[in-house]
Amino acid sequence: VDISGSMSEEIAGVKDGSIRVADVMKIRSRDLRLGLGTFSEEVFAVNGKRPRNSNALTADERQCQRWVEAIELEQGSEEDHFMALDLASQLPLREDSQRILVLVSDEGPTLRRRFRSPEAIAAVLNERDCNVYSVVPDDAAMRKRSKLVGGTLFAMTNRTRFAGIMELISQKTSKQYRLVYR
Repeated sequence: VDISGSMSEEIAGVKDGSIRVADVMKIRSRDLRLGLGTFSEEVFAVNGKRPRNSNALTADERQCQRWVEAIELEQGSEEDHFMALDLASQLPLREDSQRILVLVSDEGPTLRRRFRSPEAIAAVLNERDCNVYSVVPDDAAMRKRSKLVGGTLFAMTNRTRFAGIMELISQKTSKQYRLVYR
């Protein structure tokens, strides 16, 4: 979740929508682990702590709710979506689990550092078998990244209802099944 100051008008809806995802998944008896990453120019926190690859996900939706409710906006000028997706895609998971990432930001990505193009981050996300749902402005780089990873982009506007979008994402993901051949 983008926590830059420009998200001030959207953050309450983002919080409500994020909590709703956990609730819907629990109602549908999905076996899942939840996490939350917040970013702007850097990743500020993963699951309520400074980021590192060992930040544990949780099966406790109340714990995830506490992480979401603790979100505070930070100052930042250039959101680095691709860096945040890269870090989120590295969190440790159970074997054979499905990675579902939800990106929320009110600005297009800053193409710098390691990921200078949508193709660069898409290659990493595909290698790590990630499904990415994005709630972002209708930006060419984000459309391209979504297409390359088979993800879904929900265009953010000044009328975006985050709770409704998060409900759609939770419905879509809770109805997915994954077959693994051994």
